[in-house]
Amino acid sequence: MQKVRRAITMAINKEELVNKVLEGSEKLTKTFTPSGIGLNGVSKDFPAEVATDQPKFNVAEAKKLLAEGLKEEGLSELPKFEILFNDTGSRKAIAEYIQESLRNNLGANVELDMVSGKERIERTKKRDYQISLQNWTGDFLDPITYLDLFDSTNANNRGDFKKT
Repeated sequence: MQKVRRAITMAINKEELVNKVLEGSEKLTKTFTPSGIGLNGVSKDFPAEVATDQPKFNVAEAKKLLAEGLKEEGLSELPKFEILFNDTGSRKAIAEYIQESLRNNLGANVELDMVSGKERIERTKKRDYQISLQNWTGDFLDPITYLDLFDSTNANNRGDFKKT
């Protein structure tokens, strides 16, 4: 499933999302920790010291990876799936952009499920979702407040990330 997830990520133009859909109101980040807020590494800003490789927007490569991933999973096409998101701020515009991008770029059939913030939290705690738009605000100035989200024993790791 790793190739399918990577294909989905590569089929979304995050620069266009930030600059056009969100009209530049947000900052595109390519790291797991935000820069410029006092998260220091050994000699400079932590995100500058710790390289993070995130897939770049590339529809041709996304289609190739999707085909390979589906074949590995024994599937002939991407099953319909749902994106869970809460009803505040720009979440609906983000979800709609992702839905349209995946439809146009991968032929994906994506449904949207807008719920209250409270319901989204409850459903993600129960793992009652397929894809969920998530957000996190660190509660202290240390990279670990963000990186802990990827610890398999952390209760807030609702994506069930595990080191493989």
